Amino acid sequence: MYKKILFITVLLCLNSCSSTPNTCNFEKQPEQCTLVIGFVPSQQAQTLKDDIKPLEEYLQKELQEQYPGLKVESFVAVKYMGLIAGMKAGTVDISFLAPFSYLLSRRDTEKINTPTKPLLRTIRFGKNSYRAQILASRSSNIESIKDLKGKLFAFTDPASTSGFLYPQITLLAEGIDYRTDLKNYAMLGSHDNVVQGIYRGEWDAGATYEDARKNFVYDFENIAPGFKVELTFTDMKQICVDTFLHDTLEKNFWDILMRYQSPIVDSIAQEIMPYLKNMEVESKTTIKTTCGLTEVKILEKWDGEIFQLALTTPIPNDIVAARGDLDENLMKEIEKIFIELPEKNNKIFEILNNIYSIEGFEKTNHEDFLELKILAEKSGLL
Repeated sequence: MYKKILFITVLLCLNSCSSTPNTCNFEKQPEQCTLVIGFVPSQQAQTLKDDIKPLEEYLQKELQEQYPGLKVESFVAVKYMGLIAGMKAGTVDISFLAPFSYLLSRRDTEKINTPTKPLLRTIRFGKNSYRAQILASRSSNIESIKDLKGKLFAFTDPASTSGFLYPQITLLAEGIDYRTDLKNYAMLGSHDNVVQGIYRGEWDAGATYEDARKNFVYDFENIAPGFKVELTFTDMKQICVDTFLHDTLEKNFWDILMRYQSPIVDSIAQEIMPYLKNMEVESKTTIKTTCGLTEVKILEKWDGEIFQLALTTPIPNDIVAARGDLDENLMKEIEKIFIELPEKNNKIFEILNNIYSIEGFEKTNHEDFLELKILAEKSGLL
C-alpha cells in the first residue's frame, strides 16, 4: 500500500447534486432555486443521508416562509475534500465543516474572491471546543505513543481536524512521524471506519474525535471500558418512573465521553460514574441521584477492547459555513433557523444530536479560527 495522501478534488455526491455553480437568484426567483447543504462523513455516507432527510425537509419548509418555492437538497461527501471542492465550485451552498476543512475551504475560495464564511459553531457537552483522541487495540501491546513506531495506524481523512491534523501533531511531539515511523497508515474516510478497523484487528491504533466509540457500545459492549450495574431505587422520584419501570434493574454504563439516549439515564450516569471507577465487582454503595436514594452494585466490569491512548489539546468545534457569494439575507435566515431549532422543533434537532452529538449553536467568525490557522501553517498543512 502506498504511503500517500490522496487529496480528492472531485465532488462526490450521493444525491442529484448539480455539477454547475449555483447562480440562482434566491431573492427574486426562489421558486427556481435549490439550496444544497453538505454534511461531513462522520458515519457511513448512505446511512447519514437517510438519517438527515427529515432535517432537509424541515429546512425547506422553514425557508419557504421567506423564499416561496425554494427547494433544499442535502448531500453527503464521501470524502471531506468533496465538501471543500463543492464550496469552491459553487455547487454546495451551506456545509457542516470540521475546522481544518473550513480553513482549507477558506484558502481555496479566497483565491477566487468568494471566501467561505463561517456562520455558526456547534456546542457539545456544554462547550464550543472538543478534543481528538488516539485509540489503540488492547491486543496491540501499545502502552505509549512511542510504542506506535512500526505499527499500523488509521486516520480518517487528510482534511479532518480530529481525524488527522491534531493527531499527527500529537504524534510528532512524541517523536513519531506518521510518514516514516509507522509500518503503514491509511485514510479510512470516517471516524466510524477507524473504530471498526481497530476493533476488527485490521489496525493497531487510529485517530478519531473524542469519543467515537460511543457509536458502537450498544452493539459491542466490550469495545470500550464499562460496567454492568444493578440499580435499586428507594422511593423513586416521579420524574424517573416512566424511564425505570422497576425499583431494581440492571444497566450498562461506559467510562467514555458520551450522552445516553434518555436524559434521566444520562443524569444517573454522570452521578454514579465517579463511584464506579473506584469500585470492585460485587461491591456496592448508596448515593443520592436524580431519581432519589440509589443503591449501586457492580455486577461486571471490563477494560474494553479499544482504549484511549492519548488526547490532543482542545480544538474549535465544527461549524456551519456558507459559500462566500451566497445571498446575505439567506445566510441570516439559515443562522436563525439553526439557532432556534432546539426550542422550535426538538424532534428534528434530535437528528443532529444523534448524528453529531450537537447540543446547540452559537454565532462565529473567521477570527475564532486564527490560532488553528497558525498551527496548520506551522505544520506545513495549509
